[in-house]
Amino acid sequence: LEIARALATEPQIVLLDAIGRRVHMGPYTVTGRTLEADVSAAPTGLCSLLIFTAKGVSVVHFVKV
Repeated sequence: LEIARALATEPQIVLLDAIGRRVHMGPYTVTGRTLEADVSAAPTGLCSLLIFTAKGVSVVHFVKV
């Protein structure tokens, strides 16, 4: 994954399917510490959101049914 080195205040989000393929993600908004993302294009099953910020990387796993 190529992530811009200079991260602004907006995080960069990457959506991955269960085997690590990058999936197109719809728009997202960040309000304070809350991220709202359109993951409707994600396939059913286990998915991961990689959230890159100036403070580091966070990973959120979820199951789309």
